[in-house]
Amino acid sequence: MFEGGFDRPAAEAVLLDPDEPPKVALELVQGLLDASLLVSREGERTGTRYAPYVSVADFARTQRTDAERRASEARHAEHYLEHARNETAKLRGRSASAALGWLAAEEPNLAAIVRRGTGASSLEALVRLDPLRTLRGPLDRHDAELTHALETANDAPAELLVKARNARGRARALLARPEEAETDLREAARSAEVDVPAELDAALLDLGVFLRARGRMGEAAEALERAAALATLSHDDLSAASARAQLGILRKEQGDLAGARRAYESALAAFRGLGDLRGEGRTLCDLGALEQEERAFGSARAAFDSALSILSTLGDVRLEAIARSDSGCLALEVGEPERAEEELGRAVAMLESVGDRRYAALFRGARAAALAQLDRIEEASELLLGASVALSRAGDRLFLGAVEVHGAHLAIARARGAESEVAGSAAFRAKAEAKLAAAYLRADGAPALADLSDDVRFAARVLERALGGAEPPAGAERSEKHLV
Repeated sequence: MFEGGFDRPAAEAVLLDPDEPPKVALELVQGLLDASLLVSREGERTGTRYAPYVSVADFARTQRTDAERRASEARHAEHYLEHARNETAKLRGRSASAALGWLAAEEPNLAAIVRRGTGASSLEALVRLDPLRTLRGPLDRHDAELTHALETANDAPAELLVKARNARGRARALLARPEEAETDLREAARSAEVDVPAELDAALLDLGVFLRARGRMGEAAEALERAAALATLSHDDLSAASARAQLGILRKEQGDLAGARRAYESALAAFRGLGDLRGEGRTLCDLGALEQEERAFGSARAAFDSALSILSTLGDVRLEAIARSDSGCLALEVGEPERAEEELGRAVAMLESVGDRRYAALFRGARAAALAQLDRIEEASELLLGASVALSRAGDRLFLGAVEVHGAHLAIARARGAESEVAGSAAFRAKAEAKLAAAYLRADGAPALADLSDDVRFAARVLERALGGAEPPAGAERSEKHLV
Protein backbone atom coordinates (compact mmCIF):
# COMPACT_ATOMS: atom_id res chain seq x y z
CA MET A 1 0.00 0.00 0.00
CA PHE A 2 2.76 2.46 0.92
CA GLU A 3 4.93 3.61 -1.97
CA GLY A 4 8.39 5.03 -1.39
CA GLY A 5 8.29 4.17 2.30
CA PHE A 6 6.45 5.71 5.25
CA ASP A 7 7.16 7.45 8.55
CA ARG A 8 5.88 6.83 12.10
CA PRO A 9 2.78 9.11 11.87
CA ALA A 10 1.75 7.32 8.68
CA ALA A 11 2.14 3.94 10.38
CA GLU A 12 -0.11 5.08 13.24
CA ALA A 13 -2.74 6.48 10.87
CA VAL A 14 -2.84 3.79 8.20
CA LEU A 15 -1.71 0.37 9.42
CA LEU A 16 -4.42 -0.24 12.05
CA ASP A 17 -8.08 0.52 12.66
CA PRO A 18 -8.70 3.98 14.15
CA ASP A 19 -9.89 2.56 17.50
CA GLU A 20 -6.59 0.80 18.18
CA PRO A 21 -3.95 2.72 20.22
CA PRO A 22 -0.93 4.13 18.29
CA LYS A 23 1.51 1.99 20.28
CA VAL A 24 0.13 -1.12 18.57
CA ALA A 25 1.27 0.23 15.20
CA LEU A 26 4.70 1.05 16.60
CA GLU A 27 5.01 -2.42 18.11
CA LEU A 28 4.07 -3.89 14.73
CA VAL A 29 6.71 -1.81 12.94
CA GLN A 30 9.36 -2.75 15.50
CA GLY A 31 8.45 -6.43 15.22
CA LEU A 32 8.80 -6.29 11.43
CA LEU A 33 12.16 -4.55 11.80
CA ASP A 34 13.35 -7.21 14.26
CA ALA A 35 12.27 -9.91 11.81
CA SER A 36 14.21 -8.15 8.99
CA LEU A 37 10.99 -7.70 7.02
CA LEU A 38 11.29 -3.90 7.03
CA VAL A 39 14.24 -1.63 6.32
CA SER A 40 14.63 1.79 7.97
CA ARG A 41 16.49 4.80 6.61
CA GLU A 42 17.32 8.19 8.11
CA GLY A 43 16.70 11.23 5.89
CA GLU A 44 18.15 14.65 6.54
CA ARG A 45 14.76 16.31 6.00
CA THR A 46 12.36 13.42 6.40
CA GLY A 47 13.55 11.66 9.57
CA THR A 48 13.20 7.90 9.93
CA ARG A 49 11.33 6.17 7.10
CA TYR A 50 10.40 2.52 6.79
CA ALA A 51 9.85 0.32 3.75
CA PRO A 52 9.19 -3.40 3.29
CA TYR A 53 11.42 -5.44 1.03
CA VAL A 54 9.80 -5.86 -2.38
CA SER A 55 9.08 -9.58 -2.00
CA VAL A 56 7.55 -9.01 1.46
CA ALA A 57 5.30 -6.25 0.12
CA ASP A 58 4.13 -8.48 -2.73
CA PHE A 59 3.36 -11.30 -0.32
CA ALA A 60 1.50 -9.01 2.09
CA ARG A 61 -0.81 -7.83 -0.68
CA THR A 62 -2.01 -11.39 -1.26
CA GLN A 63 -2.98 -11.80 2.41
CA ARG A 64 -5.53 -8.98 2.63
CA THR A 65 -9.23 -9.38 1.96
CA ASP A 66 -10.91 -6.88 -0.35
CA ALA A 67 -12.57 -5.24 2.62
CA GLU A 68 -9.24 -4.88 4.44
CA ARG A 69 -7.62 -3.49 1.32
CA ARG A 70 -10.34 -0.89 0.78
CA ALA A 71 -10.25 0.20 4.43
CA SER A 72 -6.46 0.56 4.51
CA GLU A 73 -6.43 2.41 1.19
CA ALA A 74 -9.06 4.83 2.50
CA ARG A 75 -6.97 5.48 5.64
CA HIS A 76 -3.86 5.88 3.45
CA ALA A 77 -5.56 8.49 1.23
CA GLU A 78 -7.03 10.37 4.19
CA HIS A 79 -3.67 10.57 5.96
CA TYR A 80 -1.59 11.72 3.00
CA LEU A 81 -4.14 14.16 1.59
CA GLU A 82 -4.57 15.83 4.97
CA HIS A 83 -0.81 16.27 5.28
CA ALA A 84 -0.55 17.41 1.65
CA ARG A 85 -3.11 20.17 2.29
CA ASN A 86 -1.05 21.41 5.23
CA GLU A 87 2.25 21.24 3.35
CA THR A 88 1.05 22.91 0.14
CA ALA A 89 -0.30 25.79 2.22
CA LYS A 90 3.28 26.31 3.46
CA LEU A 91 4.54 26.78 -0.10
CA ARG A 92 3.36 30.37 0.20
CA GLY A 93 5.97 31.63 2.64
CA ARG A 94 9.08 30.95 4.68
CA SER A 95 8.58 27.18 4.93
CA ALA A 96 8.35 26.64 1.16
CA SER A 97 11.61 24.69 0.89
CA ALA A 98 10.63 22.23 3.65
CA ALA A 99 7.15 21.82 2.17
CA LEU A 100 8.59 21.09 -1.26
CA GLY A 101 10.90 18.53 0.38
CA TRP A 102 7.90 16.82 1.98
CA LEU A 103 6.09 16.67 -1.39
CA ALA A 104 9.19 15.16 -3.02
CA ALA A 105 9.54 12.54 -0.28
CA GLU A 106 5.86 11.59 -0.36
CA GLU A 107 5.28 11.88 -4.11
CA PRO A 108 5.17 8.05 -4.45
CA ASN A 109 2.41 7.80 -1.83
CA LEU A 110 0.39 10.61 -3.43
CA ALA A 111 0.95 9.03 -6.85
CA ALA A 112 -0.40 5.75 -5.45
CA ILE A 113 -3.66 7.55 -4.61
CA VAL A 114 -3.77 8.82 -8.20
CA ARG A 115 -3.25 5.32 -9.62
CA ARG A 116 -6.07 3.89 -7.52
CA GLY A 117 -8.37 6.29 -9.36
CA THR A 118 -10.69 7.01 -6.46
CA GLY A 119 -12.57 10.00 -7.90
CA ALA A 120 -12.09 13.23 -5.97
CA SER A 121 -9.20 11.75 -3.96
CA SER A 122 -7.24 11.07 -7.13
CA LEU A 123 -7.90 14.60 -8.42
CA GLU A 124 -6.89 16.17 -5.11
CA ALA A 125 -3.65 14.19 -5.01
CA LEU A 126 -2.78 15.59 -8.46
CA VAL A 127 -3.64 19.14 -7.40
CA ARG A 128 -1.38 18.78 -4.34
CA LEU A 129 1.41 17.34 -6.52
CA ASP A 130 1.08 20.14 -9.07
CA PRO A 131 3.62 22.56 -7.48
CA LEU A 132 6.25 19.80 -7.46
CA ARG A 133 5.55 18.54 -10.97
CA THR A 134 5.45 22.05 -12.42
CA LEU A 135 8.98 22.54 -11.11
CA ARG A 136 10.42 19.08 -11.79
CA GLY A 137 8.11 17.34 -14.28
CA PRO A 138 7.20 15.11 -15.91
CA LEU A 139 4.63 17.45 -17.46
CA ASP A 140 3.38 14.97 -20.08
CA ARG A 141 2.38 12.46 -17.43
CA HIS A 142 0.93 15.18 -15.21
CA ASP A 143 -1.28 16.40 -18.07
CA ALA A 144 -2.46 12.87 -18.89
CA GLU A 145 -3.29 12.05 -15.27
CA LEU A 146 -5.11 15.35 -14.75
CA THR A 147 -7.16 14.67 -17.88
CA HIS A 148 -8.16 11.20 -16.68
CA ALA A 149 -9.00 12.45 -13.18
CA LEU A 150 -11.09 15.37 -14.50
CA GLU A 151 -13.07 12.97 -16.67
CA THR A 152 -13.82 10.57 -13.81
CA ALA A 153 -14.04 12.72 -10.66
CA ASN A 154 -17.75 13.51 -10.90
CA ASP A 155 -18.00 13.90 -7.13
CA ALA A 156 -15.22 16.49 -6.85
CA PRO A 157 -16.06 19.86 -5.25
CA ALA A 158 -16.04 22.97 -7.46
CA GLU A 159 -12.89 24.38 -5.82
CA LEU A 160 -10.94 21.24 -6.69
CA LEU A 161 -12.17 21.29 -10.31
CA VAL A 162 -11.07 24.92 -10.71
CA LYS A 163 -7.61 24.20 -9.32
CA ALA A 164 -7.24 21.09 -11.49
CA ARG A 165 -8.22 22.92 -14.69
CA ASN A 166 -5.80 25.71 -13.83
CA ALA A 167 -3.04 23.16 -13.22
CA ARG A 168 -3.71 21.43 -16.53
CA GLY A 169 -3.81 24.77 -18.34
CA ARG A 170 -0.40 25.74 -16.97
CA ALA A 171 1.06 22.35 -17.88
CA ARG A 172 -0.30 22.55 -21.43
CA ALA A 173 1.13 26.05 -21.87
CA LEU A 174 4.58 24.74 -20.92
CA LEU A 175 4.06 21.76 -23.23
CA ALA A 176 3.53 24.22 -26.12
CA ARG A 177 -0.18 23.38 -26.56
CA PRO A 178 -1.59 26.93 -26.38
CA GLU A 179 -5.14 26.41 -27.65
CA GLU A 180 -5.86 23.66 -25.13
CA ALA A 181 -4.13 25.68 -22.39
CA GLU A 182 -6.29 28.74 -23.05
CA THR A 183 -9.46 26.65 -23.01
CA ASP A 184 -8.57 25.28 -19.56
CA LEU A 185 -7.47 28.62 -18.11
CA ARG A 186 -10.58 30.45 -19.31
CA GLU A 187 -12.87 27.69 -18.08
CA ALA A 188 -11.14 27.80 -14.67
CA ALA A 189 -11.65 31.57 -14.46
CA ARG A 190 -15.32 31.29 -15.49
CA SER A 191 -16.01 28.53 -12.98
CA ALA A 192 -14.21 30.40 -10.22
CA GLU A 193 -16.24 33.55 -10.81
CA VAL A 194 -19.51 31.62 -10.59
CA ASP A 195 -18.80 28.90 -8.03
CA VAL A 196 -15.57 29.64 -6.11
CA PRO A 197 -14.89 33.41 -5.90
CA ALA A 198 -11.97 32.81 -3.51
CA GLU A 199 -10.08 31.14 -6.38
CA LEU A 200 -10.74 33.88 -8.95
CA ASP A 201 -7.59 35.95 -8.34
CA ALA A 202 -5.36 32.87 -8.83
CA ALA A 203 -7.24 31.86 -11.99
CA LEU A 204 -7.00 35.38 -13.45
CA LEU A 205 -3.29 35.55 -12.61
CA ASP A 206 -2.58 32.35 -14.54
CA LEU A 207 -4.72 33.51 -17.46
CA GLY A 208 -2.95 36.89 -17.52
CA VAL A 209 0.49 35.28 -17.57
CA PHE A 210 -0.58 33.05 -20.47
CA LEU A 211 -2.06 35.95 -22.49
CA ARG A 212 1.04 38.09 -21.98
CA ALA A 213 3.24 35.27 -23.25
CA ARG A 214 1.04 35.10 -26.36
CA GLY A 215 1.51 38.84 -27.01
CA ARG A 216 -2.11 39.76 -26.21
CA MET A 217 -1.16 42.64 -23.97
CA GLY A 218 -4.53 44.33 -23.58
CA GLU A 219 -6.28 41.15 -22.44
CA ALA A 220 -3.33 40.29 -20.22
CA ALA A 221 -3.37 43.69 -18.53
CA GLU A 222 -7.11 43.39 -17.83
CA ALA A 223 -6.71 39.95 -16.24
CA LEU A 224 -3.63 40.86 -14.19
CA GLU A 225 -5.00 44.16 -12.91
CA ARG A 226 -8.19 42.46 -11.84
CA ALA A 227 -6.20 39.69 -10.12
CA ALA A 228 -4.14 42.28 -8.23
CA ALA A 229 -7.26 44.18 -7.15
CA LEU A 230 -9.03 41.03 -5.92
CA ALA A 231 -5.96 39.84 -4.00
CA THR A 232 -5.53 43.25 -2.37
CA LEU A 233 -9.21 43.36 -1.44
CA SER A 234 -8.98 39.95 0.23
CA HIS A 235 -5.70 40.88 2.00
CA ASP A 236 -3.83 38.09 0.18
CA ASP A 237 -0.47 39.86 0.18
CA LEU A 238 1.39 37.06 -1.58
CA SER A 239 -1.03 36.83 -4.50
CA ALA A 240 -1.08 40.61 -4.78
CA ALA A 241 2.73 40.66 -4.96
CA SER A 242 2.70 37.94 -7.64
CA ALA A 243 0.22 39.94 -9.71
CA ARG A 244 2.31 43.12 -9.36
CA ALA A 245 5.42 41.26 -10.51
CA GLN A 246 3.58 39.98 -13.58
CA LEU A 247 2.29 43.49 -14.31
CA GLY A 248 5.91 44.62 -14.14
CA ILE A 249 6.82 42.16 -16.89
CA LEU A 250 3.91 43.43 -18.98
CA ARG A 251 4.95 47.08 -18.46
CA LYS A 252 8.46 46.18 -19.59
CA GLU A 253 7.12 44.46 -22.70
CA GLN A 254 5.17 47.64 -23.44
CA GLY A 255 8.29 49.79 -23.10
CA ASP A 256 7.35 51.39 -19.76
CA LEU A 257 10.64 50.62 -18.03
CA ALA A 258 10.05 53.03 -15.14
CA GLY A 259 6.65 51.47 -14.47
CA ALA A 260 8.19 48.01 -14.64
CA ARG A 261 10.86 48.97 -12.11
CA ARG A 262 8.29 50.30 -9.68
CA ALA A 263 6.25 47.11 -9.96
CA TYR A 264 9.31 44.87 -9.49
CA GLU A 265 10.58 46.78 -6.47
CA SER A 266 7.14 46.71 -4.84
CA ALA A 267 6.79 42.97 -5.45
CA LEU A 268 10.36 42.27 -4.30
CA ALA A 269 9.82 44.13 -1.01
CA ALA A 270 6.61 42.16 -0.43
CA PHE A 271 8.19 38.78 -1.18
CA ARG A 272 11.08 39.52 1.16
CA GLY A 273 8.74 40.68 3.90
CA LEU A 274 6.69 37.50 3.54
CA GLY A 275 9.75 35.27 3.38
CA ASP A 276 8.79 33.93 -0.07
CA LEU A 277 12.17 32.93 -1.50
CA ARG A 278 10.72 31.59 -4.73
CA GLY A 279 8.95 34.90 -5.45
CA GLU A 280 12.09 36.82 -4.51
CA GLY A 281 14.28 34.76 -6.82
CA ARG A 282 11.83 34.98 -9.72
CA THR A 283 11.49 38.77 -9.34
CA LEU A 284 15.27 39.21 -9.17
CA CYS A 285 15.43 37.52 -12.58
CA ASP A 286 12.87 40.00 -13.91
CA LEU A 287 14.74 42.94 -12.40
CA GLY A 288 17.99 41.65 -13.90
CA ALA A 289 16.38 41.51 -17.34
CA LEU A 290 15.28 45.13 -16.88
CA GLU A 291 18.82 46.19 -15.91
CA GLN A 292 20.11 44.34 -18.96
CA GLU A 293 17.70 46.15 -21.27
CA GLU A 294 18.89 49.45 -19.77
CA ARG A 295 22.51 48.35 -20.47
CA ALA A 296 23.38 48.27 -16.76
CA PHE A 297 25.18 44.97 -17.25
CA GLY A 298 26.92 44.87 -13.87
CA SER A 299 23.62 45.30 -12.03
CA ALA A 300 22.02 42.68 -14.27
CA ARG A 301 24.77 40.18 -13.42
CA ALA A 302 24.35 40.88 -9.69
CA ALA A 303 20.60 40.29 -9.95
CA PHE A 304 20.97 37.02 -11.84
CA ASP A 305 23.66 35.76 -9.46
CA SER A 306 21.45 36.61 -6.46
CA ALA A 307 18.50 34.82 -8.08
CA LEU A 308 20.58 31.71 -8.77
CA SER A 309 21.92 31.63 -5.21
CA ILE A 310 18.31 31.55 -3.95
CA LEU A 311 16.64 29.30 -6.51
CA SER A 312 19.38 26.66 -6.52
CA THR A 313 18.58 25.91 -2.86
CA LEU A 314 14.84 25.37 -3.35
CA GLY A 315 14.72 22.36 -5.63
CA ASP A 316 12.84 24.45 -8.22
CA VAL A 317 14.44 22.99 -11.34
CA ARG A 318 12.44 25.02 -13.84
CA LEU A 319 12.97 28.44 -12.25
CA GLU A 320 16.64 27.70 -11.61
CA ALA A 321 16.97 26.81 -15.29
CA ILE A 322 15.35 30.09 -16.37
CA ALA A 323 17.65 32.06 -14.06
CA ARG A 324 20.63 30.21 -15.50
CA SER A 325 19.45 30.92 -19.05
CA ASP A 326 19.05 34.62 -18.16
CA SER A 327 22.67 34.58 -17.01
CA GLY A 328 23.70 32.87 -20.25
CA CYS A 329 21.83 35.41 -22.36
CA LEU A 330 23.61 38.24 -20.53
CA ALA A 331 26.95 36.59 -21.31
CA LEU A 332 25.91 36.41 -24.97
CA GLU A 333 25.06 40.11 -25.05
CA VAL A 334 28.33 41.25 -23.48
CA GLY A 335 30.44 39.16 -25.87
CA GLU A 336 31.19 36.01 -23.83
CA PRO A 337 29.96 33.23 -26.16
CA GLU A 338 31.84 30.43 -24.37
CA ARG A 339 30.18 31.23 -21.04
CA ALA A 340 26.84 31.76 -22.77
CA GLU A 341 26.99 28.39 -24.52
CA GLU A 342 27.82 26.58 -21.27
CA GLU A 343 25.09 28.28 -19.18
CA LEU A 344 22.44 27.92 -21.88
CA GLY A 345 23.34 24.28 -22.46
CA ARG A 346 22.82 23.49 -18.78
CA ALA A 347 19.58 25.46 -18.71
CA VAL A 348 18.14 23.70 -21.77
CA ALA A 349 18.97 20.28 -20.30
CA MET A 350 17.20 21.22 -17.06
CA LEU A 351 14.12 22.52 -18.88
CA GLU A 352 13.93 19.41 -21.03
CA SER A 353 14.17 17.24 -17.90
CA VAL A 354 10.92 18.74 -16.56
CA GLY A 355 9.20 18.79 -19.97
CA ASP A 356 9.11 22.58 -20.50
CA ARG A 357 9.23 22.47 -24.30
CA ARG A 358 8.45 26.13 -24.84
CA TYR A 359 11.32 27.68 -22.90
CA ALA A 360 13.67 24.86 -23.89
CA ALA A 361 13.07 25.76 -27.55
CA LEU A 362 13.61 29.49 -26.92
CA PHE A 363 16.93 28.95 -25.19
CA ARG A 364 18.07 26.39 -27.73
CA GLY A 365 17.84 29.29 -30.17
CA ALA A 366 19.98 31.52 -27.93
CA ARG A 367 22.50 28.72 -27.46
CA ALA A 368 22.65 28.30 -31.24
CA ALA A 369 23.62 31.97 -31.54
CA ALA A 370 26.51 31.37 -29.11
CA LEU A 371 27.60 28.26 -31.03
CA ALA A 372 27.52 30.19 -34.32
CA GLN A 373 29.70 32.90 -32.79
CA LEU A 374 32.14 30.11 -31.89
CA ASP A 375 31.98 28.85 -35.54
CA ARG A 376 30.36 25.57 -34.47
CA ILE A 377 27.99 25.86 -37.40
CA GLU A 378 26.65 22.30 -37.68
CA GLU A 379 25.65 22.16 -33.98
CA ALA A 380 24.03 25.59 -34.21
CA SER A 381 22.10 24.64 -37.35
CA GLU A 382 20.73 21.47 -35.74
CA LEU A 383 19.60 23.33 -32.60
CA LEU A 384 17.89 26.07 -34.60
CA LEU A 385 15.99 23.61 -36.75
CA GLY A 386 14.61 21.75 -33.73
CA ALA A 387 13.66 24.97 -31.92
CA SER A 388 11.97 26.48 -34.99
CA VAL A 389 9.93 23.35 -35.69
CA ALA A 390 8.73 23.08 -32.07
CA LEU A 391 7.67 26.73 -31.87
CA SER A 392 6.11 26.76 -35.34
CA ARG A 393 3.92 23.79 -34.45
CA ALA A 394 2.85 25.56 -31.27
CA GLY A 395 2.05 28.79 -33.12
CA ASP A 396 4.27 30.69 -30.65
CA ARG A 397 5.11 33.69 -32.85
CA LEU A 398 6.98 35.70 -30.20
CA PHE A 399 9.40 32.96 -29.17
CA LEU A 400 9.69 31.87 -32.82
CA GLY A 401 10.53 35.46 -33.79
CA ALA A 402 13.34 35.53 -31.21
CA VAL A 403 14.72 32.19 -32.45
CA GLU A 404 14.66 33.39 -36.07
CA VAL A 405 16.70 36.47 -35.12
CA HIS A 406 19.17 34.22 -33.27
CA GLY A 407 19.37 32.14 -36.44
CA ALA A 408 20.89 35.07 -38.30
CA HIS A 409 24.17 34.37 -36.49
CA LEU A 410 24.53 31.33 -38.73
CA ALA A 411 24.56 33.65 -41.75
CA ILE A 412 27.20 35.84 -40.09
CA ALA A 413 29.35 32.78 -39.32
CA ARG A 414 29.04 31.64 -42.94
CA ALA A 415 29.93 35.14 -44.09
CA ARG A 416 33.14 34.88 -42.07
CA GLY A 417 33.87 31.60 -43.81
CA ALA A 418 33.25 33.17 -47.22
CA GLU A 419 35.41 36.28 -46.75
CA SER A 420 37.58 35.33 -49.72
CA GLU A 421 34.47 35.43 -51.89
CA VAL A 422 33.18 38.97 -51.56
CA ALA A 423 29.79 38.33 -53.18
CA GLY A 424 29.09 35.30 -51.04
CA SER A 425 30.06 37.11 -47.86
CA ALA A 426 27.83 40.05 -48.74
CA ALA A 427 24.88 37.74 -49.43
CA PHE A 428 25.18 36.09 -46.04
CA ARG A 429 25.38 39.48 -44.30
CA ALA A 430 22.35 40.71 -46.24
CA LYS A 431 20.40 37.68 -45.01
CA ALA A 432 21.32 38.49 -41.40
CA GLU A 433 20.39 42.14 -41.85
CA ALA A 434 17.00 41.10 -43.28
CA LYS A 435 16.32 39.02 -40.14
CA LEU A 436 17.14 42.06 -38.02
CA ALA A 437 14.87 44.32 -40.06
CA ALA A 438 12.01 41.79 -39.78
CA ALA A 439 12.12 42.04 -35.97
CA TYR A 440 11.36 45.78 -36.18
CA LEU A 441 8.90 45.65 -39.10
CA ARG A 442 5.51 47.24 -38.40
CA ALA A 443 3.20 45.99 -41.13
CA ASP A 444 -0.19 47.63 -41.67
CA GLY A 445 0.08 49.54 -38.43
CA ALA A 446 0.54 46.39 -36.33
CA PRO A 447 3.26 46.42 -33.67
CA ALA A 448 6.59 44.84 -34.53
CA LEU A 449 7.67 41.66 -32.78
CA ALA A 450 10.33 43.70 -30.97
CA ASP A 451 7.55 45.94 -29.62
CA LEU A 452 5.86 42.94 -28.01
CA SER A 453 8.70 40.80 -26.67
CA ASP A 454 11.86 41.52 -24.74
CA ASP A 455 13.16 38.14 -25.98
CA VAL A 456 12.99 39.49 -29.55
CA ARG A 457 14.58 42.79 -28.47
CA PHE A 458 17.39 40.93 -26.73
CA ALA A 459 18.04 38.78 -29.81
CA ALA A 460 18.03 41.91 -31.99
CA ARG A 461 20.53 43.71 -29.72
CA VAL A 462 22.93 40.75 -29.86
CA LEU A 463 22.57 40.58 -33.65
CA GLU A 464 23.15 44.33 -34.05
CA ARG A 465 26.39 43.98 -32.11
CA ALA A 466 27.49 41.01 -34.22
CA LEU A 467 26.76 42.87 -37.47
CA GLY A 468 28.48 46.06 -36.32
CA GLY A 469 31.43 44.36 -34.69
CA ALA A 470 31.25 46.85 -31.83
CA GLU A 471 31.41 46.25 -28.12
CA PRO A 472 28.07 46.55 -26.31
CA PRO A 473 27.27 49.98 -24.88
CA ALA A 474 28.94 50.21 -21.51
CA GLY A 475 25.93 51.70 -19.75
CA ALA A 476 27.18 53.63 -16.72
CA GLU A 477 26.73 51.54 -13.59
CA ARG A 478 23.74 52.63 -11.58
CA SER A 479 24.88 54.26 -8.36
CA GLU A 480 21.62 53.40 -6.64
CA LYS A 481 21.42 49.66 -5.98
CA HIS A 482 18.07 47.92 -5.99
CA LEU A 483 19.32 44.51 -5.01
CA VAL A 484 20.34 44.80 -1.36
